[in-house]
Amino acid sequence: MGTQNKIKMDCLEPEKAWELFQDNVRDETLNSHPDIQNLAKQVDERCSGLPLALIIINYDMACKTTLREWKYSIEMLKQYVLPKIENEVFPLLKFSYDNLPDATMKCFLYYCMYPEDYCIPKKRLVEY
Repeated sequence: MGTQNKIKMDCLEPEKAWELFQDNVRDETLNSHPDIQNLAKQVDERCSGLPLALIIINYDMACKTTLREWKYSIEMLKQYVLPKIENEVFPLLKFSYDNLPDATMKCFLYYCMYPEDYCIPKKRLVEY
């Protein structure tokens, strides 16, 4: 399956990355503790302006409202993020995967058994 047009997506400038981060993480979350805004900026910086990384990590962080959850997530991100940008997407995706609920992770692994573009019957999805 080929592509007709390729679009090069550059990393976002820090200000734009922070805007994207704030768009995806609710104000309620960012304001749930006085220190969370500073921790959120650390998470944002770890994503190195990569839009996909920002969206994936923001999805995971959106429901975290305690200082403990944010600090733990930052420590986890420090383990995954590598210095070169081209090596950062995989570790960020792995971080997101590692934080999936068990049931969701099992579903994801189940779907991975099928080849790309394979048509999975609806009945089979419901059974699992």
